[in-house]
Formats: sequence, C-alpha cells, structure tokens
Amino acid sequence: MSYFLTSDQVKINYQISGAYDGQSLVFSTGFGANQANWQLQVDYFTTAGYRVITYDHRNQGLSQVALEDLTIKRQGQDLKELIDYCHLINPVLIGHSLGASTVWSYLSQFGQENISAVVTEDLPPKCIRSLDWPIGLFDANQEDLAVAIEKLRHQSLTYRPLPHELQVFLAQKATPFNWMANVPLLLDSLPQDWRPVAQQEELPHLVVTGQYSPLWPADQGQLTVALLTKGVLAMISETGHVPHLENPVDFNTSLANFLQKYL
Repeated sequence: MSYFLTSDQVKINYQISGAYDGQSLVFSTGFGANQANWQLQVDYFTTAGYRVITYDHRNQGLSQVALEDLTIKRQGQDLKELIDYCHLINPVLIGHSLGASTVWSYLSQFGQENISAVVTEDLPPKCIRSLDWPIGLFDANQEDLAVAIEKLRHQSLTYRPLPHELQVFLAQKATPFNWMANVPLLLDSLPQDWRPVAQQEELPHLVVTGQYSPLWPADQGQLTVALLTKGVLAMISETGHVPHLENPVDFNTSLANFLQKYL
C-alpha cells in the first residue's frame, strides 16, 4: 500500500503494477468509487506488458478524507502531482465519469506535453444542456442541476447485473464514502465546459460509451468525437454507465486496440 502527499498535505493512496519499463496507463475512478473498480483492467494490461497506475481520489477509497477545496481543479492537480511523484513519462490518462472530468481538468491546467493519449469513459466534455449543447445529465440544464444530482444519488448505473464473483470482490474492497459531503464536488464539476480543451487537444483520444447509459443519450459519444482532432469512438454493447465492469472483455479489447494503433 503506497501513499504520496499532495501540495495541500492530503494523503493519496495509489498502486503501481506491471513492468517498470512498460507504457504507463493511469486509471482515474468515478465519483464515490475506489481503485479496486479497475482490477479487471489491472490484470489484463499488466499481463500485456503495460505499467498500470491506479489511485483513489481524495475522500474516496483509502485516500485521506479532506473536505476542503472540493473542486475539479484540485482533482486535476492531484493527478498532476501523482504523475510527477511517480516520475511518469508520457502516460496514457484513462478516466471514468468523474475520473474523465479529472482528465479534462488536468489537460485544461497542464496541457498535453507529457501525455501520450487520453481515454474518457461515459462522460461528455459538457454535462449540462444549453443553447449550444443538446445533452445534459438526465437532460438537465443549469436550473435542473440540483434535481439531477439528487436523481443520480439513487440511480442504478449498470444496465445488467455484474457477475456474482465480481460483486463479491467489489464488496470486499468497498470503503466508506460520504455521498452528501462530496456533493460540492459534483456542483463544481458538472457545470464545467471542457469543449475548448477538447477542440485544442491533439492527442489520440478514445471516447468510450455504454450502449444503454442511464445518464446520457445514445449520441453523446458522437458529439464528443466531433470536437476532437484524433477522436475514436468505442460504444460497448449491452452496458450502462460502467462499461469497464459490465463488459470488461470488449472494454479491454477496445482499449488495447486503441493503444496498439496510436502509441
């Protein structure tokens, strides 16, 4: 079990697996999740020769509870400090949901210079509907945001049940998470507009969506890819908001093919 200390003195738990000289893949979790959610990807990509880094956001998993500065900007800074602490050279940034927003935040603050590629899973660069953007979380606009967040709290995120053995594993690795105490992070992150970041991005970027995501309309992936210079879309069949857990075979294959083609 490893920790590093952020610039604002918060202990972040992280794990490095696989070959030291392998291409580094950094996996960033969604809201309320912990890094055990990536175990099927850790197993697959370490076997394939990659160096895999997972970590818990502050207030999640085994990282320190820190209720100050609950902003997506700080999440992006934590990711930067993890990369620097581990001396990662040209890693691939992979983020699911809030983790995808963390990746967008990183790019907005620190640019693309030390990054090989980007993967965002089931989160568009703008999460609130507006006159110039046709989709939102549960079709929410800014005025509906509080209602959408409350609905999210009770929403089942998967399209089909996870295998029993996977449910048992995740239950064993579960850690306490104070959902309501972390709502300020959602209130800060969901209104962000990362479209200018996407339009300036020149990196290979895999956009992963769930075929039946309960949060977004089916065309959200196409809308995101249209903003990117080197965007690639992978819609994972028979999945909801968490394709990497619901259909890990297709998710891992899509990611592996992307990495082989663009790195």
